[in-house]
Formats: sequence, structure tokens, C-alpha cells
Amino acid sequence: MSVKLPHAVQRGGLGVRLAVPGVQRTWLLLAVAAAFSALGAPLPGETAPAAQVATGAAAQAMSDWVELRNGYDTEFDASADAGATATGRGQNLGAVSDRTFEVDAARSIQLGPEWAASVGVRVADSHQSARGNAPVPAELGSVGLPLDLRWRGAGAWGWVAEIVPGFNAQNFQAGGADFDLSGSFVGLWRAAPGLLVAAGVEFDTFGSYPILPAGGLVYELGSDWTARILFPDPRIVYRCTPAFSLYAGAHFQYGSYRVTKRFGERYGLPQLDHALLSVEQTMYGPGLTWEPIHGVVVEGSAGVEADRHLDYFRAGYAVDLRAAAAFRLTFQVSF
Repeated sequence: MSVKLPHAVQRGGLGVRLAVPGVQRTWLLLAVAAAFSALGAPLPGETAPAAQVATGAAAQAMSDWVELRNGYDTEFDASADAGATATGRGQNLGAVSDRTFEVDAARSIQLGPEWAASVGVRVADSHQSARGNAPVPAELGSVGLPLDLRWRGAGAWGWVAEIVPGFNAQNFQAGGADFDLSGSFVGLWRAAPGLLVAAGVEFDTFGSYPILPAGGLVYELGSDWTARILFPDPRIVYRCTPAFSLYAGAHFQYGSYRVTKRFGERYGLPQLDHALLSVEQTMYGPGLTWEPIHGVVVEGSAGVEADRHLDYFRAGYAVDLRAAAAFRLTFQVSF
């Protein structure tokens, strides 16, 4: 069974129409996320949630999942042109490239010694450039409000529950039919000082598989080596210095959207009008992580984006994209 941890262990996607050109919209999303995440700073007379003392990678993973943080993440992914083919039809559809920008801001609330919660906002904007007749939306957008509840017991157990109401639609033109509800529940068990095991389920009302099992582990291979088999970024990590790490692994991207009511007509495929679209792709390659100062993390990776698949699963039509060169850059700030 492939390892797949839910959105609660990833990042954050209410639907609005953002009538702003692409570049300006990107800066607008950054400004909104920065303003929201500023709420995460301790208020006068308020004590920020205490971080759990962690002695290793597995312990730190337990802390990261169960102890919420205040801050925001930004992520940018891009791939080069690659050929597109209609699945099972042998039809050449031209070439497709893509780029995605995502912002995720969170504000945590300490509910007690063992309980914590968070509220956030998550916005993702994906652009596809198709050269040919591939039925690929030029823009896909999602806006959501991830809500988390987490518990960490005094022993080796904990759990994370998340629900994300939101809208996932083409061109950010969201209506009632574009409302999506996703969520997850994952149990955590620190089986040994160097081993963390997770298991649970996730759901997505727009997904081609509405309910999926979730699981993963973090295993310390030595003082500087760690295997993090966690969705969406399974990797082997080598810690060069306290502030700098190298890794090799994969980055899974998955999203489900509803296209516009007349999307399929321009391609002569009326069955695609207002259809649900599942987008899946995986990037493989090396990367590095750098924490220049406490609370600021920069991560970059480059490699090959493969397993690229766009599936209008209820309409019986899918598009396969050939592998392409790709890179990924993320920036994270925690308060």
C-alpha cells in the first residue's frame, strides 16, 4: 500500500472570484497570508504554546504534528513542456507545462496541557500552458479554511484531526457546486525512541477515491540520517549541520477541481462540461533545506516530474503527460 498521509499532516484550500491578473494575484495572496499569520504572534499577556522537548527526528516529528505552530508557508512548483496523450486512445494532444503557487497561513490555540487547535487559510493557484488540443484548464484555484484539533498524551500516543471546507474550481469562478469538503484523522504512536508510526484515514468529496487509508513512519537511521516516509514528501535526509540538510526523495501533488459549465465544448468533448478533474503528479529528485535563523526555513529541490495524470474520472476521459524537468521552492516562517 502506498504511503499517503492526509492534509492535516501537509498544508492548507471558501470560494471567491479573484478578478486580478495572475502576477498581481500572486502578491495579493502573499499579503493576505502575511496579514493572517501575523495574528499568530503572542498577544499582550498571552503565552505562546510551549514546544515539546525533542531529542531526535522521530520525537521532533511527533512535536511538529501535535504541537501547532503559528506562521505561513509559500510554495512554488514549475515543470517544463511535456507531451500529452489521451489515455487509452493513443491520441497526441500536444505539450503541456505547469506552475503552481500556494500560500498557507495558520493560527494556533492552546486548549490545555494536552490539547491544541488551529484555524487557517489556504490558497492555491495553478496555471497550465497547453500547446495543442489537450483539454487542460489554463487555471485552477482553491481556497479553503483548514481547522485542526490535536492531542498529545503524556505517553507515546497522539492524534491529529482536520476538516477543510473550501471551493476548488477553474479560474477561481466558484459556485455552490464547487464546494468541497475534505478531512482526515491520523493516530500517532512513538513505538521506540527513534521510531514514529502513523495510521488513519482521509476523505475528500471531490476525490476520485473519496476515502483512503493513511499511514507513514519516521525512522532514525543514525545520528545524522533519517527516513521520513511521510506524504506528501517521503525522503531520506542527511543532516549536515544543525541549520543545513540534504535529502533525496519525492514530492506528491494531488488536487481535485470542478471545471466550468462549458469547458468541454471547445474541445468537442461535451462530457467534460462541469466535470470533476483529479490532478496527480510526482516530482523525484534531490533537495536541500536551510534554516538561516530560528523559525525561517528555505527549501529547494529539482528533478523529474513523472506520473503526471489529469483524470476527468466521472466523465471517462483522462490525459497522461510525459515526464518533464521540474523544480520546487518553499519558504516557511514560524512565530
